[in-house]
This record gives sequence, C-alpha cells and structure tokens, in this order.
Amino acid sequence: MPNDSTTGSLVVNIFDGTRQPIAASVDVLLTVIDGNNKQIVRDYYTVPKKFDVPIYDNYGDNYTVLAASTGYKDAGFQPIKMVAGAVQSV
Repeated sequence: MPNDSTTGSLVVNIFDGTRQPIAASVDVLLTVIDGNNKQIVRDYYTVPKKFDVPIYDNYGDNYTVLAASTGYKDAGFQPIKMVAGAVQSV
C-alpha cells in the first residue's frame, strides 16, 4: 500500500430522489477514472464507499466518479481534485 504522500482518499455517498441516503441494500456500479483517463475502479458496491487513489501532482489528480444502479438515473461528477493525504467526498 502506498504511503499518504502518494494517495488520497475518495469517499462516495449516493442519495436518492428524496435527498436521503440510498438504501444500504442497493448495489451501485461505481466507476472512478483519473485525470489520465485511466479506470481506477469499476465494480458494484454498497455506499458509502471509500477508495484510496493515486496522486500524481498534475492534471491526473482531477478524478471523475460515475454511478449507476437499476431503477435510478445515472450520475457523474468531475473534476474532483484529489490531494495527497486528504479525504475528498463526493
């Protein structure tokens, strides 16, 4: 595992249409892509979910998070500026 100077933590929270946290029983397809367009994560998870992601100290630190689940509209956020040793929530 890389040390804190080479990783940042990304916490993903998902809310439903009533602005309440999505049920813990719902599997969400999460895709995390770094600023170099490299896919870091793509799998089904329950949320909230925390990921440790690489830090490049350049434009590669601008991450994209995409979320999809059956019965819900897809959502995405970008850029998410990641910083070494810090926690960023989306």
